[in-house]
Parts: sequence; structure tokens; C-alpha cells
Amino acid sequence: MTNTTHRFFSLVLVSILAACGGGGDGLPDDNDGDVPPTGCIMKLEGEVSGNFTCIATGGKSAEDSSSVIGAVTTGISGEVDTITFALEVDGELARRAYAAGDIITGGVVVVLDGGNGYLAAVGTENNMGSVGSVTITGLEEVAREDGTVVWEIHGSFSATLVNPQTHKQVRLTATF
Repeated sequence: MTNTTHRFFSLVLVSILAACGGGGDGLPDDNDGDVPPTGCIMKLEGEVSGNFTCIATGGKSAEDSSSVIGAVTTGISGEVDTITFALEVDGELARRAYAAGDIITGGVVVVLDGGNGYLAAVGTENNMGSVGSVTITGLEEVAREDGTVVWEIHGSFSATLVNPQTHKQVRLTATF
């Protein structure tokens, strides 16, 4: 992964927060547990389980030939502190199914109370777990500047994450 890609992963995650509005923390207010306006839900099954609200976005920098798809949880409860994923795919995002082999690099992280967690990574020196397919069914442009574009995205994603210490697994399915 290039430095530009690292910067762009950061851009996408910041864009998620900027695009979603809501409370003073930049996240949608989710005190009542309802689904946020984007309809984004991340579901965990296995050693840790639950449904969590999220925001999903995609983006492409004019400097890069690839795009990034990312999501982060906004409604957390119980032992889960955060869930996030960022995936790099070739070209500009389009409404289509991206097979696991279409993902250049990607990471999925579930962080639990106390710092323990689950990981999945692809396209790195230390691939772990399995990053499944992602399907983009909708793209709504939310920002464009100097050749960089950010979209609110709709679709689905799945992955199997592994705890590096215990080797136990959780299954993540996201609908956004």
C-alpha cells in the first residue's frame, strides 16, 4: 500500500464523519438505537455478536488509479468498542459486485473493551481471516474537490475475522 493510499484511507474515514452530520462529535445521534438515515448496519456473529449502526462511504483521489470503500460504526454497545473496514479496489467505484479477488488491499477490525479484537486483512504481508465480496448498489456523490470525489454508498460486504491470540472467529456482514 502506497503512502498515497494510506492518506486516502484517512481521507475516506474523515469523509465518513464529515458527510454524516449529527451530534457534536460529527456522528449521527443514535441514542435511541434506530437505524441511521443511511440504513447502515454491521452484524457480528460468532464469539461476539450483535447489530451495530454505521456510516459507509467511498472515495477516489485524482492521484490514484484505485478507489476506497470504508465504513465505521456509530452505535456501539456491550463489549464492542468499534468496527471498521477499508477496502481498496481498482478504478473508480461503480454499481457492481466486487469479488474478493477484486480487492487490492483491505482491512477489517473489531476492537473490544480492553483492546482485544478480531482482524481480517488482504493484500498485505500478513493476510488474516477472509475478506469477502462487496456489492455496491448505489453511489451518491457528497463531495468533489480538485479531482477527489467522495460518495455515500449503498450495498453489502462480508468478512470472517480472526482473533490473533485465540484464533477464534467472528463473521461480519454489513448492509449499507
